[in-house]
Amino acid sequence: MASERDSIEFEELTTGSRSSDIRKLPVPRKGYDTCILHMPKPKVLLSAKKQGIARYASVLPVGEIPFSLGEGETPLTQSKVFPDVFIKNEAMNPTGSFKDRESAFALAYAKEQGWKDLAMASSGNAALSGAFYARMYGIRMTCYIPKDTSKTKSQMIELFGGYAHKVGTNYEESYHYLLDHLPSGSVNITSGVFSLRCEGAKTIAYELWEDLGEVPDVVLCPAGNGSALASIYHGFFELRQWGFTDKIPAMVCVQIAGADPINQAFDRGEWITVLDDVPASECEAIVAKESFCSAKAVNAMRQSGGFGISVTDDQVIDGLRFAIDREGIFPEFSSASVFAAFLEHTDKIKSFGEKIVLINTGSGLKEIDLINKALQSSGR
Repeated sequence: MASERDSIEFEELTTGSRSSDIRKLPVPRKGYDTCILHMPKPKVLLSAKKQGIARYASVLPVGEIPFSLGEGETPLTQSKVFPDVFIKNEAMNPTGSFKDRESAFALAYAKEQGWKDLAMASSGNAALSGAFYARMYGIRMTCYIPKDTSKTKSQMIELFGGYAHKVGTNYEESYHYLLDHLPSGSVNITSGVFSLRCEGAKTIAYELWEDLGEVPDVVLCPAGNGSALASIYHGFFELRQWGFTDKIPAMVCVQIAGADPINQAFDRGEWITVLDDVPASECEAIVAKESFCSAKAVNAMRQSGGFGISVTDDQVIDGLRFAIDREGIFPEFSSASVFAAFLEHTDKIKSFGEKIVLINTGSGLKEIDLINKALQSSGR
């Protein structure tokens, strides 16, 4: 198997006072993120004087993060059913998802660059998080979201000061619309376009290493675009490069069966796959025809010795019920997919090691009506 260094090209990037390099995966396709940034080893990784992801400012490519709204430092709880399983609860971020880590970094970077007008495509979570943080910096944020985005998420975008522009029937249509119709003077900070977004989310890996006192054996993460999976791998890769650990966990990509372009690309030995049709799913944050961080996610799976698991909506509902009843956690539909994946493939996952982490990427509170209806109609 080719090493990460063998499969990519190099260019130099100067960010602030630190020199770093960007490595490009060989996928020349418009709208797909293929850049992987690596920061030099810091003198001090963690600052005890700061809060949130700003604690890791020494390895973030921005001068400073002026505002922390409490993002990061989310709970890592031990499973009440499986002793060697831990749950990283990203639902405890300010707007209820891991996207707050990305937004905290992205908006600080935008402020540093002097950007006044931002745009992004989103299925909901990234948009409302971006609007929330943009308001703190006095930056205009226009969010391009699918027409069927949940009512709660749409309302939260506007409540937080963003401008919600509904376009397309799915995330991919919103994404491509923005690629082709970016307003003059605006900067697109969507995952897949703005490569540096992952710098915020990679801090999940640092916290797992910090809280466990070691790197876990396996990490399960839901994936639509694939940014979270790629970011977490990226954080572990850097920890190994800097000498803080000698291993990287097997990264497990969890998607919806039939709407799983990353897993299909991985299984086919490709970087990306674009699906013709996908099944209807309640998992609006991860159902996908194409994944714009697919190359980085596939790279993460290959280099870590990971694999993909695709689950059905019925299995997700079982996972949701398990999370609520047995773990005391209320994930959104998309996040419940990791519980479903673990329950369906426990033996296979454990064969990669005993210390396992499930990433709960978002809160069910934003989908409470939808979740109630689904649970009642399913009789669970």
